[in-house]
Amino acid sequence: MQGLTEVRIWRIADVFVASSILRLEARAELSVLNITLVGLRVVPAEPPPRHANIESWPTEKHLWISKAQQLAAVAQLRLREP
Repeated sequence: MQGLTEVRIWRIADVFVASSILRLEARAELSVLNITLVGLRVVPAEPPPRHANIESWPTEKHLWISKAQQLAAVAQLRLREP
């Protein structure tokens, strides 16, 4: 499957996430591999197109925070160009 362009990703974000009072300026990108390596699952959840949820989070707060920190460490920050 071909990747989405930056323009298309921001257009999808504007349609499905942003509102008249909220303009999105940044997003984080994670690979499915990085998510599964910390023991979580990726489950498709459209709309928006090609969106997925991260599931199987532990219920214990310290474990949940640990997994979130691991994902944050490998996430790619994408800033919207002006």
